[in-house]
Amino acid sequence: MDKKPVISDYMREQNRRFHVVKPEYGSNSARWAKGVNALIQEYGVQDVLDYGCGKARLSAALPAIKFYNYDPGISYMDQSPTPAGLVVCAHILEHIEPELLENVINDLFYNAEKLVWTTLKAGESGKILPDGQDSNLNQQSIDWWVETLYESMPDGWKMNILNRKNFAGGIIRTAPPNDKELTCLFVKN
Repeated sequence: MDKKPVISDYMREQNRRFHVVKPEYGSNSARWAKGVNALIQEYGVQDVLDYGCGKARLSAALPAIKFYNYDPGISYMDQSPTPAGLVVCAHILEHIEPELLENVINDLFYNAEKLVWTTLKAGESGKILPDGQDSNLNQQSIDWWVETLYESMPDGWKMNILNRKNFAGGIIRTAPPNDKELTCLFVKN
């Protein structure tokens, strides 16, 4: 598969600068550790790719798990991702340039051997990039995201919409999405 771009040079630089001026940017992923660990246990995956890992707090919270951290906005984590049993993509898709979203979604599935878990928030983030635009470049409705993710899912995968609150606590239940946030688990058949 030819590697298609997942970020423009301009946005790569915006993200790199933002990570420097806002040290807390990309540092909240440890809150997903319990739920991610539950997925690892339930599905027996051996490794995790944290796609858009930010400060890599999720891997730090789960030191016994083999992690591959990928973030094109951080120079030492911007090499092509390594495929893994589980691909985690937490609050990343809404930051993707609209014209590159399809490439990123395809890359998630390409790098997933068994599972893709993603969560996102609709609307503005309130975090302003150095160039003055909101960091959520893709401000779509939850219905739009559900349809787009479902239509982008390759053959042989199943989409489950999860209850985020229960997932974060380690209990995984399917639930209808709310109008602000969406959490999905894709399982390869």
